[in-house]
Amino acid sequence: MSRETLVELLENLPAGPIANNLCSQVITLLQGCLNEFTGSHQTNMEAYKLEPKRVENLDWAPPVLSFKMARHGATVLGSPREHLYSWHINVEKMTARFEKGTFRLVRPSAAKLSKDEILEIVRRVCEHVQNGPLSSAAPGIFLTWKSGTEILIKPADLIPADGFKQTLAGRRKRVRSILIDEIKTIGWVVVSDKGAFVKFRKAGAGSGEPPSKP
Repeated sequence: MSRETLVELLENLPAGPIANNLCSQVITLLQGCLNEFTGSHQTNMEAYKLEPKRVENLDWAPPVLSFKMARHGATVLGSPREHLYSWHINVEKMTARFEKGTFRLVRPSAAKLSKDEILEIVRRVCEHVQNGPLSSAAPGIFLTWKSGTEILIKPADLIPADGFKQTLAGRRKRVRSILIDEIKTIGWVVVSDKGAFVKFRKAGAGSGEPPSKP
């Protein structure tokens, strides 16, 4: 009955934006019958996603009910932006059609890291390495001493996980590359550059296995 009730309600409304005091009622009725409209499952749309806090700009242009809806897929991955979709529900033809809209900033973007800032981070790591394993300042989070001449460094831990997944991956790749270059300048060579950790050995220490190229 929700579809009939929805149509009856809409037919008694003037064309144009739907009054705020009626929005929740219209959304609830549409939620109850959305599955009856052809095309309503596009973009993985489900009736339960129709919530008053996510549905915006309800507009009635007989026989079409239109609204915008925020999708949060990107924000789950860390993006500061959410995507706005426009939906058009034709209550006469029983069809649902969507259009991709714009992006909207929902929180400040993660600050960009310049090459100089990355170099500063990496050079602090180099200082810890030069201070040696007995230094009280030597961290145990991103730098692990396997011996006095062998270390493991986890580049990903040098960059906080507070950005969009793709952006974060790019930053960590840059840090890894710069880290390897800078560690070489203080007399260490790469033994292994696979997985989360980069393994270094002090140049000239030797262990029977040749250092691998990064």
